[in-house]
Amino acid sequence: GVAQASAVQTKIFAERSGTVTYQDVREIEETINGKMRKVVVSQNAKLLIGKNEYDIPTGSEILVEDGSKVKRRQEILEFDPYQIPIISAEEGIVEFRELYVKENYDIKYGVTERTAIKPMEQGDINPRIVIFSDTEEREKIAEYNIPFGAYLMVKEEEHVGKGKVLAKIMKVSEGTKNITGGLPR
Repeated sequence: GVAQASAVQTKIFAERSGTVTYQDVREIEETINGKMRKVVVSQNAKLLIGKNEYDIPTGSEILVEDGSKVKRRQEILEFDPYQIPIISAEEGIVEFRELYVKENYDIKYGVTERTAIKPMEQGDINPRIVIFSDTEEREKIAEYNIPFGAYLMVKEEEHVGKGKVLAKIMKVSEGTKNITGGLPR
């Protein structure tokens, strides 16, 4: 037989016509290649159209406005199917808390990958990135939990702006597993 890869879904379409209602949506505006887009930074955002409820992945771009009318099969969301970004909603200075980092240098591409790892001693730890104001008082203005295995996109003491990706969580799909695992020996 021939193995086939299914098309990866990157967009969500309205299942019915109706009025759009945002629920727990926090978004920031960013400009990429001269095009302004709104990116969702909240963790539990939803979009409602009548009785239909759509979960909005962090990092998605909502293509319809709150309160607007949509038609059935209209594109309403666009997202990255391979990763979940953790995005800063505030500007400030990065500080790691209870965050253990493993650095891995990739010779081929000349880059250093930095991932959050679980420490050897088991305990009750809560790895996170805290954003502090860039003032003398250094007030805590935001905090983001970082799961083990996340790829860190910032360094400690780095100044970040709104919309900066702090870390990426890679999604594992069925298509990336080693196919020899289930074959007879």
